[in-house]
Amino acid sequence: MPEIGNNYVYKTNGVCTLAAEEDRSGTKFYKLIPIFEKILSIFVPEDKAQLRTPMTKEQAEGLLSSIKDMESVWIDDSRERRKHFGEILSEGDIPELTALLKSLCVKKAERHSLGKYMYSYEENLLQNTMRSVSGEVAYSLGISRTDAVTMLESRFCE
Repeated sequence: MPEIGNNYVYKTNGVCTLAAEEDRSGTKFYKLIPIFEKILSIFVPEDKAQLRTPMTKEQAEGLLSSIKDMESVWIDDSRERRKHFGEILSEGDIPELTALLKSLCVKKAERHSLGKYMYSYEENLLQNTMRSVSGEVAYSLGISRTDAVTMLESRFCE
């Protein structure tokens, strides 16, 4: 059972502090506050709250070292790609999100080298995925989110 005051990862909202439990119309809600966006409050019904503990420092370091070996999750068919990527994002599994992030960054660089741009939904997905992954890596390693973004991006170019 989640405890008030502890930090948890909620889907792609990143690491959040469980600030309170509230009863609204007979339903119990968790009030989550993202640690990197303190002005935001997220209210999640207790029965739908899929909270997990953030990665440890060792897990984050292992994730970073495994990036170069991650396979691309790119799908050529845009409809299938959108569906599959949306599923990865909604599940919030950090290794899958990192593989997705790597695929999106690599594809963006490929398109940029050809003078092309990514589709807007891919660009939005890239930003959301980067925010989620970099936030958890930053929290786990005790660094700034900016440093985590730089660290992740450097790994994608190895």
